[in-house]
Amino acid sequence: MQPFSLTPPERRSMTDAQLHEALGAAQSDEAGIMAAMELLETQAQLRDIEKMEFAAWVMDLETNGSPEALLAVQNATRAQQGLEPVDYLIPATPAVDDVVASLNALYAKPVAEAEVESEPQLEVEPEPEPEPLVEYSELPAFDENLRAQLQSQDFESLLAGAAEVAQVETAPTALEVESFLDSEASDESVDLDQVAQPIELAEPVSLHSQPRASRRSLPISQFWAWLGLGGSILPLGLAVAISQFDISFLQGAFAIAAGSTASALAIAIAALSGKRSGLATAFLSRAPFGVFGNIAPAAFLLLTRVFWSVAIVWFVLQVSTRVVSTDQKAIEPIAFIAPIAISILAATLAFLGGKVLFKIQQISGLIGLIAGATIVGFTASGIAWNDLLLEVSGSWVSTFAAMGVVFSVFGVAWSGSGADFARKLSSSSLGFKVVGWALLSLAIVPAAIGIYGFALIRGMRGFGPTFDEQFAANFVSALATNSNVFVAIFLLASAVISSVVMLAMSNYSLNLVLHSLSIKMKPLLGQIVIAVLVVGGAVSIGIFIEAESALKILIDYALALAIPVSAWIGIYTSDVLIRRIAYHEISLTRGYGFYKAVNLSTLLGWALAVAVGWGLISSSQPGLTWLGYLTAQLPSAGFWSATNFGIIIALALGLLLPVALGIPRIKRQEAEVLAIEARRDELKNMFEAMD
Repeated sequence: MQPFSLTPPERRSMTDAQLHEALGAAQSDEAGIMAAMELLETQAQLRDIEKMEFAAWVMDLETNGSPEALLAVQNATRAQQGLEPVDYLIPATPAVDDVVASLNALYAKPVAEAEVESEPQLEVEPEPEPEPLVEYSELPAFDENLRAQLQSQDFESLLAGAAEVAQVETAPTALEVESFLDSEASDESVDLDQVAQPIELAEPVSLHSQPRASRRSLPISQFWAWLGLGGSILPLGLAVAISQFDISFLQGAFAIAAGSTASALAIAIAALSGKRSGLATAFLSRAPFGVFGNIAPAAFLLLTRVFWSVAIVWFVLQVSTRVVSTDQKAIEPIAFIAPIAISILAATLAFLGGKVLFKIQQISGLIGLIAGATIVGFTASGIAWNDLLLEVSGSWVSTFAAMGVVFSVFGVAWSGSGADFARKLSSSSLGFKVVGWALLSLAIVPAAIGIYGFALIRGMRGFGPTFDEQFAANFVSALATNSNVFVAIFLLASAVISSVVMLAMSNYSLNLVLHSLSIKMKPLLGQIVIAVLVVGGAVSIGIFIEAESALKILIDYALALAIPVSAWIGIYTSDVLIRRIAYHEISLTRGYGFYKAVNLSTLLGWALAVAVGWGLISSSQPGLTWLGYLTAQLPSAGFWSATNFGIIIALALGLLLPVALGIPRIKRQEAEVLAIEARRDELKNMFEAMD
């Protein structure tokens, strides 16, 4: 009678298939997630106990040493490997060094002698040889693929995959346990296609957080990323727009500086959220509004992005028309070459994205700064600075209106892209450095260029009394006629490069907004569709609407779009400043997560801010005559209509909403995120203890 049982300890834990089925059937709510966590922990503990029982059983039988005991151990090991049992002992596979030594000795002898001395026991068994008996520390507790899955994936991915694996897109990975994997959230999963193609033609367009390995950018990268915008032709365009208001030079300088600073703060704070999460702006907007509630503000972000892309191409068309045609009311066919070529270049840069787009942003910004310095060098001596400083102040109502235009053109147009160009910042970067570098390129540089451009328009008395009108109509030709042709050519080249880069940045961000609305296209197809849409819109405006009328229409529609986006900016900015930890990415993709499907209070507050803002601005353009419905009920109705102060009111209401109603919700969300992080760490420690 054997002193020890030849039967291995009975298994009490679930098999992998049973565990997968149980997790797949878990409810997609908080209770179901917690139940799945408890199930995983219980099964891990059971498998740990079984591992120790099996090791003790193996030790007892090996101590016994009888052929029956060793055969029982061998068959138990084969069963774990999925092999059939055998009725004889199979010798352990010799060590590699022993095999090499034997082969060397064999081939060192004559062939005939090797044939004579060959022993039959060296013949290879036709059945695959099993692994040799392993030590206790090497015995697998459970399936190694499952172990690798549990150890390599964040616990959020594990839970999300268990709840909704059938409803998400999964990237191809080397892991077999797909019930645990959610490729929407995993940054560390191995994409076999990408491994096979180490050099990518273009940056993938994805809403997933950037992998930590690629998030190595320094805060100074924000200066270079936005210098292509702040050091572009845009500040000079703002100066031209401001010159249309009845204000003094100092009032115009104040409007440009204040509008640029407010715009820069909105963009920089959005960049801060990108640094924390590695995610796009429109996707992060789901945190305050809810996963599905975010559709409404994101739709206006999409419209605004398309609008300004069309405006950039229309501006290029107008410049091209003035260069090739003497009749400014007719557009020669050759004038279409420039906007089409620029759109193709911009689409290519947006498609490539990544380092290519970033490098072009740097180059464009530097060229813009050099062009600005060149203009200053050739024109500063002709500006009547004393006359500018002594100008009688104009209407402060017009000053606030001018500031609103700057914010609408600059901040509203680009705040929705703040996090898009900060996703590769290291999460350990200091927030004040990120904001500081962004402010330098978004506030100081454009304010300096814009104020000097405004001074150039108002103070260039040496060029004659009509210079300001010429400059406002076409500042490139005005400089060519009244100053130096080289300056005009350099400025024109800078304007072309700036237009390409701004359009590329806009199209790149536009594709991310489309993805946040679940309108997903491959990068190349997406950029082709965007380019066709934008060029078609700009050309249609250029053909069917005269330039002066088109400019007024664009300005009025820009102000109308500025209201919902300003309200969104206020809510998003306040929400980012209140939060202290990173976002929970899985919850941003599911309506049952921490951020819920719809945050009704925020969504209604945003709608109220939009309604108030639209009621305080006015327009005579077709389709916009309904605006200003509140001004008739207020004193000084002309003040509200002239200042477009509704933009500031919508922004202020948006800023106050999270402070008044959102702090408890945000703190509760952060507590839930910290709790699940702590739980994940506990499970990780438990799995590590099993190694």
